[in-house]
Amino acid sequence: MSETKWTDEQQQAIDTRRCNLLVAAAAGSGKTAVLVERIIKIITNEENPVDIDKLLVVTFTSAAAAEMRERIAAAISKALEKNPNSKNLQKQLTLLSRANITTMHSFCLDVIKNYFYTIDLDPSFRIADETEITLMKNEIIEDIFEELYEEDNQYFKELVEAYSSAKDDEKLKDIIVSKDGEVVKADEDGKYHLSLKTFYTVSRKVPEEYIKLMPWKLVVTNNSNSEIRTSETGYTKRQNTSAGNNTICVLQITPNNSCNWTLSTDTEFKNLFNAVKEDFDVQIEAVTISQYEASLRTNSSYLDAYNMLIIGFCDGDAYGQDLGNGGNNFSKNGAQRILDFANTGKSVIFAHDNTSSSNIDRDTNNNSEGGLWTGWAYYFNKILRSVSGMDRYGITESETSEILKGAKILESGTDDWNIISQNTYDMAYELGSGKTKAYSETQGFSNGKLQIAIQGGGSDTPATNYVTNINEGAISEYPYKIDSTFQVANTHMQYYQLAMEEDSDHDGSSDIVVWYCLGNNGTSTSYYDRTPNDVRNNYYIYSYKNVIYTGVGHSSGITSMEKKLFVNTIIAAYNAQAVNPELSFVKSSDWNAAQEKSVYYMLDNVNFNESQELVKDSQDFHLKVTDSNLVGTSINGDATKDLKLELFIESDSVNAKTIDGIGTNTRVEKIEVPISGGQLSTDANGNTYVYSGNVYDFTLGNLQKYLKDRTEEFRGKTALYARISCKYLYYGVEKEAQSVTKIDICQRQLFDMD
Repeated sequence: MSETKWTDEQQQAIDTRRCNLLVAAAAGSGKTAVLVERIIKIITNEENPVDIDKLLVVTFTSAAAAEMRERIAAAISKALEKNPNSKNLQKQLTLLSRANITTMHSFCLDVIKNYFYTIDLDPSFRIADETEITLMKNEIIEDIFEELYEEDNQYFKELVEAYSSAKDDEKLKDIIVSKDGEVVKADEDGKYHLSLKTFYTVSRKVPEEYIKLMPWKLVVTNNSNSEIRTSETGYTKRQNTSAGNNTICVLQITPNNSCNWTLSTDTEFKNLFNAVKEDFDVQIEAVTISQYEASLRTNSSYLDAYNMLIIGFCDGDAYGQDLGNGGNNFSKNGAQRILDFANTGKSVIFAHDNTSSSNIDRDTNNNSEGGLWTGWAYYFNKILRSVSGMDRYGITESETSEILKGAKILESGTDDWNIISQNTYDMAYELGSGKTKAYSETQGFSNGKLQIAIQGGGSDTPATNYVTNINEGAISEYPYKIDSTFQVANTHMQYYQLAMEEDSDHDGSSDIVVWYCLGNNGTSTSYYDRTPNDVRNNYYIYSYKNVIYTGVGHSSGITSMEKKLFVNTIIAAYNAQAVNPELSFVKSSDWNAAQEKSVYYMLDNVNFNESQELVKDSQDFHLKVTDSNLVGTSINGDATKDLKLELFIESDSVNAKTIDGIGTNTRVEKIEVPISGGQLSTDANGNTYVYSGNVYDFTLGNLQKYLKDRTEEFRGKTALYARISCKYLYYGVEKEAQSVTKIDICQRQLFDMD
């Protein structure tokens, strides 16, 4: 086998000594191999060898530590094959089993355990995981409820009666209605009877993870006629109680020729962030397109250090005609890296004129072809149009692109029609055809651009200095309240219509939310006055998954209200950390059913001379699943919110073991999730998935085998655990959220009453 050929940089990392050394490289570039080689060089140095157990090698995961140990063992063994008589190599292979190759957390834990006496710590301490802490909290409050029930506490009964629906204690943890400091009671049906002209307070606990603005809606219904109702909406913001704030690292990429707004040098803009300095530390770095392209050529992982990209703030001609690689436009690689960045779930904000009419490549003389501009935004249109929500008919999508580029009439029932209809959300249906034919107009140019083309292409793009509000939300409310109509720096519409029909998450609503539209300029003859609030054609700012577009930046003179709106935009684009999903065993299939803490099995003890038998060898269970996770999916759909369900039964068998989230003192065995009624399904790997907002029913059969101990005696109580978990992308890093609940299966005797 040939020797590994190291690059100059890798060899330098292997050989450098007597100084601190930082190696930064992309995933898969050989960092681990370099570190292993560096360790081998250190322990086999002829002049000053160092034993492997004198080195500290730390990683971030147990899997990485195990892999590192295996690689070092393989490298030592390989060296021994070449020099089998080396006592030093034999010694290192022996010492490897006790070498400090571990995770950072494990190493720190060992230090504390070995020197606990210096900090007056009980040596028997252990670390509780978050799920275990949640379980402990739930068990404590359940124990308190149980004690109060047993005490027959009248005040507690009144509290439960007032705030429980169908005897569901869980609602006590969610909402409290009070008047003058006194709790308001509900009737037997769980309805509150409120009086007119009376002040009530409605309060609910907000999880500490939620530091962004949250919308709420309060509905008051007439108890006699549910059709008579009124509602109020608003927003709430929880104060950040953690030790620090959230750092948002932003890269602004500006054109080479001119930029109408450089965020990092705008003092007014930076001062506006003082309103959220308790929650967010926004750090903005600005580079030109040429600098961005040059950085990518020397460092393929250049964008990994950033949480958010902001691109634009110019009129289109600032980009010029030259494509990438020293030119003023994004190269193919530069545009692709922005797409890769967005596909990790990180946020991208496009600011005015990133697109153009250019959808064909330039000719050999860099001239336009067919009357269309070339060069400017060509690769943006080719690679990034779809992920910015500007590809209404799917002409840039791989499944449909070639058919639509043919620019031919499509007819229902043909192969081309079927491919397009199955892979897109909208088609350019021919008027009067009953959706059986579609026009060849497949680029989805905006109405304004089509109007200019009809007029011969010589007319100017209509501009305006006003925008109007379409939808309200955090982007229009926090940290600054944005006016419903306000003046902006001169700007204009874009080139493509929005794909308003797209609904990739199948929630019945468009994936695109338009917040403000371009408005009229104060005259009734304005282009934007003819079709007011035209979200498909005349959008000013909208959000699409983790991408936001804004029309700010066409010209200088950015107004204060525009700057405030853009502060709101950055905060709204911030990806919140996921919170753990919730689940609980409940008494029935009803969503409002009370929590079930215990179920009972009975033994038939009529004939004590015979072996005890279960009266019923199965048990029904109802599992309620809630996921309030705020983290969205990535554009390419890699990060889902599907929740994997696992069941474990408490056991003392030799196969039992401790499981993450259940606690280190409880040994369990994993059991198959009983699938019934088509409510649950498994994937090809045998994993069972559930979804938020449902109660899942299943029956555990052959109960007897789970309830007996190793001596074949029935245990008095056995715990059944359910665990749900989901993986998600948080600023490009895969993380996992999980939750565990349990229900006790308790023994209850059955006797003959004769």
